[in-house]
Amino acid sequence: WVDRSIRSSQLYEIRLDAVDADVQHRRKISENNELHLGAGYRLTGDSLIGNKTFRFAPSSRTDSLSNVMLRNEHQWLQSRLTLSAGIRAEHNAYTGFEWQPSIRLLFTPTKSQSLWASYSRAVRTPSRAEHDSDSVPLTRATIESIPALLDYTGNRQMNAERIKEWAIGYRYQRRQRWSLDVSAFRNSLTSLASLEPGRLELKAGPELRLRQFLFTGNGRVGLFQGIEVAGSGTITQKWKVHGSYSFLA
Repeated sequence: WVDRSIRSSQLYEIRLDAVDADVQHRRKISENNELHLGAGYRLTGDSLIGNKTFRFAPSSRTDSLSNVMLRNEHQWLQSRLTLSAGIRAEHNAYTGFEWQPSIRLLFTPTKSQSLWASYSRAVRTPSRAEHDSDSVPLTRATIESIPALLDYTGNRQMNAERIKEWAIGYRYQRRQRWSLDVSAFRNSLTSLASLEPGRLELKAGPELRLRQFLFTGNGRVGLFQGIEVAGSGTITQKWKVHGSYSFLA
């Protein structure tokens, strides 16, 4: 696909051109083994026109994003046990190579019941604003009773945010009329974006003034986990019910 977009605001104008191509191939190696292959390439060119308070350096750039994917699915026990494992290798212009593996195990002891477990790793690469912003005044404040200007600049050494997810689940379905899903998950996040202090400038004059530079770093981590329960049923041909509950900690 090919896309061109133009977006204007009081702070900046963005002109973006993008070309993207993907190819996928699926091959059945044996009766119980299937292989999935894929590759993609995206080329983007942008022009960011800011104002005196919001600028990008460089104001225009061309970036490429390429990836390859490999996934294999194998079945045992007369298709009651399925293992799906794969990996996605991606190269971007901001953090270089990123690896995103995933694995999923599915067990269906009966036609109405199934149990599954999964693990995956994903990333979020820095945005153009986090990487290339050039001197963006945020707000005025006071530091030790001295007037100060908080000024934001991009960080070209920023890493990608990373998340690792573990999940398990159970599903019960009876005669296509009633179903119940229960799942639990745990997500661990590292290298999360944070606002970090940079250099501090002191300007003398009739009045002392400070200029505190800030930049986006990777100084935060996170952990959240929870459970989800969902059910649905068909009481009559015209009457269906759905219900769900989620708990997040």
